[in-house]
Amino acid sequence: MDKQMLRLKNLIDQYLYKSKEDIAKVFAKPLKKSDGYAWSYREFSLGLFTYETIFIFDEDIVVDIVICKYFLWIEVRNTFYFEGQKPEYRRIDLW
Repeated sequence: MDKQMLRLKNLIDQYLYKSKEDIAKVFAKPLKKSDGYAWSYREFSLGLFTYETIFIFDEDIVVDIVICKYFLWIEVRNTFYFEGQKPEYRRIDLW
């Protein structure tokens, strides 16, 4: 597992099946582009990469978490947890 998958695993362990109120207590107000279905939080750093964490809700409960990696504001990678018949972490390289 790479660093981003480990971070996603920690987020899944801590916040999967938590309520919107629990997420708001820890992460505060989501970005303006968020809606009732998905809340986005952006992490800025001094480097060329930025990260966005997206919590996806079903009936106000977290059912999925996605981490998007950006290079100079261009999306280059999505890492997410796929909870299907065989739960697994997946990474999609976009660039």
